[in-house]
Amino acid sequence: MRFTPMRLVPVLACLALLLTALPVRAAPDVDHRAIARAALDGFILPAYADLEATSEVLDTALNAYCENGTDPRPAYQDMMDAWQKVQAIRVGPILDDNRFARIQFWPDARNLTARHLRELLSEKDRDRLSADRFAETSIAVQGLWALERLFFDEEFQEATASHDDYYCAYLRAVGGNLVTITSNVLAAWENADSPIRQAWDAPSEDNPMFHTPVEVTQSVAGIVTDGVQAVVLLKLDKPMGKSVDRPRPRLAENWRSQRSLRNIRLNLAAARSLYEVTLRPAVLEYPDGDELDESIAAGFASAAQLTDDLGRELDVSPDHYSRLQLLRTQLEFLHKTLAGPMSGVLGLGVSFNALDGD
Repeated sequence: MRFTPMRLVPVLACLALLLTALPVRAAPDVDHRAIARAALDGFILPAYADLEATSEVLDTALNAYCENGTDPRPAYQDMMDAWQKVQAIRVGPILDDNRFARIQFWPDARNLTARHLRELLSEKDRDRLSADRFAETSIAVQGLWALERLFFDEEFQEATASHDDYYCAYLRAVGGNLVTITSNVLAAWENADSPIRQAWDAPSEDNPMFHTPVEVTQSVAGIVTDGVQAVVLLKLDKPMGKSVDRPRPRLAENWRSQRSLRNIRLNLAAARSLYEVTLRPAVLEYPDGDELDESIAAGFASAAQLTDDLGRELDVSPDHYSRLQLLRTQLEFLHKTLAGPMSGVLGLGVSFNALDGD
């Protein structure tokens, strides 16, 4: 069936009506500890385990590239897929030691990655590539964002093609660095005695992270709502620009590797999965929770259909701009449903927005 914006107008109208009619009172006896456990076992641990596993595969692929020229880009794509699934998690060990930005330094508003890559590749300072020093070097050259430039940016193709010893030493430093970061993050979540697990499993007034189980649920809900909001604010609004006549396609995430829309699909699928595993059971405990759940499910399904209709890549040309506007509108409805009625049913207040400052 050919896409037309009118196909989803009835859906959006229904969602708008539902949004005004849905309950905002808290459901009785929300089991916040069950939500925390479900989030940990059903989403956080397996997602970070996947990220760590793909980082090891990428590290191996980078070494193989230097030894025999095997293309490392499929392994890069796999790790980027895994990263997109946890990208909305802005709590816990991923924030320690700048780990989040060291994995992916984006948005890179001042083009620091290119500038610092040029400097690093021209200086050829091998001491800078030792594990300890590399972890302290510019975060712009430590992770996936630097590999994106090396593998898909014409400016760095000569360096990539040269395949010299220093270039390969740098790739090995990046691979080892990513393994160290992802392993440390996973280990912290797996260790029941770590600060994040003590806070997550047994929040208390003395804990600096979470004082009550409700705050843990608020964090889980924040991952879902912020994940949807990030797609709107960072991954659609920025490349769409101010109008159809003024798009900014090079502000799209991973535009060089042509995976901007793929990232959005993965972000939304992860948000939906986390909702279904953790928050949905509590929503359904509410007397009219099935209506709210149907609204949320319809929101995610409509967004998925819209991204499928958009094709393989994010296209901000006039021929496709109206489709992006429709996707943006759909996601705004979904975000309002999650941040309003859903949060109300779960007994949550206004949550901290982890996107502030991006």
